[in-house]
Amino acid sequence: MDRSNGPEWLLVGNLGCEEEWAAAGRRGGARPRTLSAPARATAAVAGTLLRAFAGPDDLLWTAEPVDPSCLAPVAGLPVPRLVSGSWRGLTGGRGRRGGVLAWGETSGVQALREQWGAGGARAEGPPGRDLPGVAGLLWALPRAVPEVAARANDRSFALEIARREGWALPGACLVGSVEELERRVPLLARQARPATATGAWVAKAPLAASGRHRLIGRSPEDVSRPEIRRHAEGLLRRFGGLVLEPWLPRLADFGATALVRSDGGVEVVSVHRLEVDRRGAFTGLELGPGGGAPEAMAPAERTALARAVEVVGRALADLGYRGPFGVDSFRWRDAAGEVRFHPLCEINARMTFGLVARALAERVSAAGETPDGRSVALRFGRSIPGPEGEGAAERIVPLVAGRPPGAGAGPAAWLRIAPASVAGPPGSG
Repeated sequence: MDRSNGPEWLLVGNLGCEEEWAAAGRRGGARPRTLSAPARATAAVAGTLLRAFAGPDDLLWTAEPVDPSCLAPVAGLPVPRLVSGSWRGLTGGRGRRGGVLAWGETSGVQALREQWGAGGARAEGPPGRDLPGVAGLLWALPRAVPEVAARANDRSFALEIARREGWALPGACLVGSVEELERRVPLLARQARPATATGAWVAKAPLAASGRHRLIGRSPEDVSRPEIRRHAEGLLRRFGGLVLEPWLPRLADFGATALVRSDGGVEVVSVHRLEVDRRGAFTGLELGPGGGAPEAMAPAERTALARAVEVVGRALADLGYRGPFGVDSFRWRDAAGEVRFHPLCEINARMTFGLVARALAERVSAAGETPDGRSVALRFGRSIPGPEGEGAAERIVPLVAGRPPGAGAGPAAWLRIAPASVAGPPGSG
């Protein structure tokens, strides 16, 4: 690419950044494992939604090639030039402006940023952009140090905060060996008995996303099954430790997005309802009007989540992290039938789909789609549905239409804009 005429701005949809963080954290370092082919294809499609933060001449990198014809035209939303494959030789123009905005800040992204271009403005900090709302804010934020980002995303960091604040789930702990897992699971079942009568449990890798790299047992006895033990041994060899928690009957999942500014202050961007499948994998989210809390959240839950965002933001700032982050939470029912709220399930110290959805809502609003005062849902699936509301009460805004005709079914993404809460498929744990 000719640097004198090349683009100034690059977006990096590295949705598998947790794999690089995990590899970098192992003793002596390790080569990051790539996602499976289906996961890479899904991540590539989802990565195209970073166009929410793009200008018309930007470049956008995805994990796998995506046919540009799959990106639906949306008023007010640019279609950047798509690239994939190796980052070698990927460089930008020589102007004083320009920069790189990534899903997650890894050492690879840091090296790419240095390779992308060297204008005078880069030595002074991240360049700002004349883009609306959240899109402009993200470009102007400091870039996190990769090692700090990895620590911030480690589930053990979230567990430390939860213990300190009295939010940890009963029996939640770190385990470093299969033998410790076998000792801890029966103990966890006893400690969690007031919460759940099943004794179900989950052991999660410290750095993973989208429900990957975890082990679920439906009873304490499952920990002795040979296939469970083999799976645990593999995860422990790869990650060095696991976070063990009770597997609770979830009723609804929620989240919030925020920014840690350069001065260490915390700015909340939006609150949303998460949509997950029965194994807890992400399938979409719903923003309330204007990015506020969705109707599904009770006032006490909104207060608890706001407190969690404040606490997490301060902890991230103290760690030295600067940039975007998200906090996930959930509503669940205990063994006695009482509905409870867990304010801190995990921390995502990177870009999140909550931020993407908020930026998309702002940009389509500016173009006349009028989501202000309406609920906006970002959804993923195999095909884009038609509107279910009567007349013009509901709008479907296609974002990614899947693979081109004749290439078979592919992941799709769309916005659903409605005057009231847009129900999605319930998740359960």
